Amino acid sequence: MLRTILIFITVLSLYGCAAGREIYLTEDVLVIDAEALDQYWVTRQDNVSFNTRSVKYKQARCGHVVLQYLIDSNGIVFDARIVESEPAGFYDEAALRSLSLFEYVPAAGNPQRTPVQVTKRTEFKVADQACP
Repeated sequence: MLRTILIFITVLSLYGCAAGREIYLTEDVLVIDAEALDQYWVTRQDNVSFNTRSVKYKQARCGHVVLQYLIDSNGIVFDARIVESEPAGFYDEAALRSLSLFEYVPAAGNPQRTPVQVTKRTEFKVADQACP
């Protein structure tokens, strides 16, 4: 009987940890451009890098990705999607992966934790190449 209870509690705990996060909104989502983002949310990190040792990135070239995503009232990123990328598809996975590493905190002027949808361009540059 005790074993059954322990198994049940373990399964319940694992299910709770595996459940997806839910979007938390204190008010309607405000659509902003990237220049206004720091008025609402700032990142805890100064910079996020990613591993470029894979074969794909050995042929790396300059490029960009335009991401659109929602920052909810807890500072969690949801609904990230690629709007545009050049070269097409080359940096998409890296951009989404790096975005998932960002932690947002409300800016000083955003005590109400206004959720925002932002479209932001991220440039990818290769150290030994001149980029336009």
